Amino acid sequence: MSNNYCKYCQRYFRFNDLYEQHNITCEFFYKKARERDREFDLQETLPSAMDQFHLIQHLALEVSRLKKQVERLQTNNIVKKKKMISEYINSEGFFKPQLTFDDWIKTFHTSFESLNYVFEGDLMDGIMHVLRSTMNQETYPPLVAFHQKAQTFYVYTKDPKDDHRFLWRIMTQNEYEKMYNRISHKLLQEFLKWQIHNAEKINNDPDLKEKNISYMYKINGCGQSYEDRRRSEGKRILFQKIAQDFTQNVVYEYL
Repeated sequence: MSNNYCKYCQRYFRFNDLYEQHNITCEFFYKKARERDREFDLQETLPSAMDQFHLIQHLALEVSRLKKQVERLQTNNIVKKKKMISEYINSEGFFKPQLTFDDWIKTFHTSFESLNYVFEGDLMDGIMHVLRSTMNQETYPPLVAFHQKAQTFYVYTKDPKDDHRFLWRIMTQNEYEKMYNRISHKLLQEFLKWQIHNAEKINNDPDLKEKNISYMYKINGCGQSYEDRRRSEGKRILFQKIAQDFTQNVVYEYL
């Protein structure tokens, strides 16, 4: 019985059913009154056209300032990320390959299996097979990449300032093309071996002769534009294959 006080108008009811009926109605009118009070509080004098212009001008300047601040923070974040990756892979905790990048690409091995990837697909398929096979045999290859730095590779090389010191640095386009061209040349040599081994069959079998023409077309590519496109595609595939998550290796300091 003592609970039958309306919390909106403080009226007391002896009977619970009457209290509940009243409470619903009183709540409705109480809220309506509060809404009217809020609307009254919101009423303000409309600013003049000149005041509105100055307000818009002020807000536009504020938006411009905040935009520049965001762009500056984004730029600083990119620079810091580059520095963090470089510092981490050159720290004592990161692995040190046995071979430098230049020595490593000299160990690339091709076989008929690699050549068959060219026959069944194209030159890039053969190149990717050679790279996958080589990297699967290496516990610590001198070539790494990270998801946080898209399409960027890091190679392990001699320090240009000190021949007795080795370091990780960003791979240059010339180094990528050097790796690409070396594998392409070795696959071409593999193809020439295949031609010599199958010379008689090629001369006597019209179907194999047609395949040989198709294989020659694939192994040699289709001109510079084709090569440029294939190199770019190869870089994307290789990145997806070896990229690591850099954030798993560092502890971030939030400022």
